[in-house]
Amino acid sequence: MKRIATLALFVILWNSPFFSTAQQKTNFERVSSASSTMIRTVQIFPPQKCQVQWLSNPEELHFTSSDSHTLKACITCDSRAPLEEVQLYINGSTITTRGFNIVEEITAGEGTGQATDCSNLFSKEVDFKKNSLSLQKGDNKLYLEVTNKVGTTESEKLHWHYTPERRLALVIGNSNYNSLGKKLANPVNDAKAITKALHQLNFEVIAENNLTKTDFVDVITDFETKLKSYDVVLFYYAGHAIQATVSKEENGNYLLPIDVPDTLLEHESMVNFHTMPVNKILHAMGADNKNDRTNIVILDACRDDPFIAHTRSVSNKGLIGVDAPKNFCIAYATSPGKTADDGKGKHSPYTKQLLNFIHQPLELERMFKKVRSAVTEATKDKQIPWNASSLVNDFYLIKNEL
Repeated sequence: MKRIATLALFVILWNSPFFSTAQQKTNFERVSSASSTMIRTVQIFPPQKCQVQWLSNPEELHFTSSDSHTLKACITCDSRAPLEEVQLYINGSTITTRGFNIVEEITAGEGTGQATDCSNLFSKEVDFKKNSLSLQKGDNKLYLEVTNKVGTTESEKLHWHYTPERRLALVIGNSNYNSLGKKLANPVNDAKAITKALHQLNFEVIAENNLTKTDFVDVITDFETKLKSYDVVLFYYAGHAIQATVSKEENGNYLLPIDVPDTLLEHESMVNFHTMPVNKILHAMGADNKNDRTNIVILDACRDDPFIAHTRSVSNKGLIGVDAPKNFCIAYATSPGKTADDGKGKHSPYTKQLLNFIHQPLELERMFKKVRSAVTEATKDKQIPWNASSLVNDFYLIKNEL
């Protein structure tokens, strides 16, 4: 009789208004024995809203001049109430989330750099120029809203300080030195890879390959005219170059067009006529005008001796070191007076390592130091890159991912 009364009480309580509307329900399990009856309770919590956390520090102010960024966040949801929607907001207004990548079932720490369980890794490269909303000049606030069937959760706000920065690059690769009876394998490959990388870094790129002297002059003239309205200007060259003393007052480095004659070194006066002086490129970039823009020159040159004979006034042993004018950084593939390897793979040793580091969020001079270390190790000290810099402020080709 006692067992029947207990069961009746359970039925009454289960159907009472309290149990039909309470936030927590209770399952009862009756455990019987010959002498007694026990009731054990198991609590089952209702599904919760999703939680969202940026993988970058929301308390840090991020400075950026780029219109393209990779956003990453960890979104954790109850399996009974999975993620349904993600919205990105910029200064209170939302942009479309189509194409946002939600990677399911990320294990603890995987792909996040953090020791956290992440049921969904939110990852999206956003090009704000291609969306209806753009970053505004100055301070910006970005946040995510994540929704499941329980409700919506808002992330902490990321704070960006956006300064629009116009970037221009001239990239040249000279390989087809037919007049010298020798073709370099990699300069054009190197130039194409650098062009692609600079596009990704928000540069407008003028890409030229296998230039004759006439072509070289025209390209540099157009470059000089165009660059005046840009904030960052970069010149990259891959190919042959020499150092020469063409008079008592003039010595320097000279880039070789593909139609340079094999008799170039027979007369000092021919050097200026048949080559492109590096000093002329520095002048075109404003070396004499004390401009305030950031100027970067990268010379992956002096790959070997392009001539069989040479005079005492022209050297085949690499380039001379040149002091960088104000707001210039000049990077050489090897030390002054040394030659650089063209490479046995798709790229020269220098450009290969430059491509490895160019997308890392490193201050420019630190990036070149990383490249120097990697090239030195890869060539077993046979090639040690060098650079000269007079940049007044720190400069980053890319900032941290956000």
